[in-house]
Amino acid sequence: MCTPRTRQLVISLFLLAQLIFNAESLDLNNLIQSGNYSQAIDNLQKLAHNSNNEEKLSSIYHQLGEIYYQYTHNYSKAIITYDQILRLNPTKFPTEDLYLAILKKGDAYCRINLYDKAIESYQYLVSLNDQTHFAYKTGCQKINNIQNAIKKLNQLQIIIANYPNTSIAIEAKFQISELYRQQSQLNQPHKAIELYE
Repeated sequence: MCTPRTRQLVISLFLLAQLIFNAESLDLNNLIQSGNYSQAIDNLQKLAHNSNNEEKLSSIYHQLGEIYYQYTHNYSKAIITYDQILRLNPTKFPTEDLYLAILKKGDAYCRINLYDKAIESYQYLVSLNDQTHFAYKTGCQKINNIQNAIKKLNQLQIIIANYPNTSIAIEAKFQISELYRQQSQLNQPHKAIELYE
């Protein structure tokens, strides 16, 4: 049986841990907002190294993956980070975290022009759920979007090859840039910008 003093000590330790975690989160937000991504990455890696709580690790790896994906555009490291989530015990953290890691991994593969790998990632998500589940439908939609965009890209490239230096070719290049621009399709905004220029 727990004495009132022991209970008070446990509550105090819990509150202290929460304060430290909140301070770390605030510090992390400040680092990201100031563009100090390498320090934010170092801080998160230290947190991950010092934690054996799989739910907390999932959260840390998601934050790391987001920095690599969204801010530093190091998609290979983002993929490695999302893989770390997939290696955790899925019963120890929210299922949504697992689904998000799979989706983000597929998105990162798209950014580096590895559409087959992206489709594999989305197919894995589909395989985890039944046909009525939102994650199943999302995975199927992503696969379908990529396959349709690649088919359209190939058709547009044929038009450009058959009608070089014409207004039709210019229109086809614009449509290709739109395919690259949209996250729901080829998800390579850097290529879209090159084409727009």
